[in-house]
Amino acid sequence: GRGESLESHPPINALPVLLLKPSFGVSTPDAYRAWKDSLEIPGVCYQKQERSGLSLVNDLERPVFAKHRFLAEMKMWLLNQPEVLAAMMSGSGSTMFAVLTDLEMAEVLLERALRDVDPHLWGWSGWTAGLS
Repeated sequence: GRGESLESHPPINALPVLLLKPSFGVSTPDAYRAWKDSLEIPGVCYQKQERSGLSLVNDLERPVFAKHRFLAEMKMWLLNQPEVLAAMMSGSGSTMFAVLTDLEMAEVLLERALRDVDPHLWGWSGWTAGLS
């Protein structure tokens, strides 16, 4: 019973984003199986993030972060960067995304992430598609 109800939404502007993917993947079936009994890690932000007229939330962070603590640490690192307006895991992971203040800051942030978080991260920056 999901996905068959659609609602109109006001236009959304394109957003500057940085994607960061570690060298490991996450099992989507495992994430869904663990969801029901998963607990939050103290000190990790799971709350809805309101940015540019959007409510950003990912319920799969709880079970995935419990198994892959590195992703929780990466999210919190991103949220503490001055260029980042919002950050969270994409889907069931392991890719993380950050909504940026300015796309020109993406390269600086990627270099800092490679230095401070993981030198093997894959990164991509660009714009989300605007919706009208």
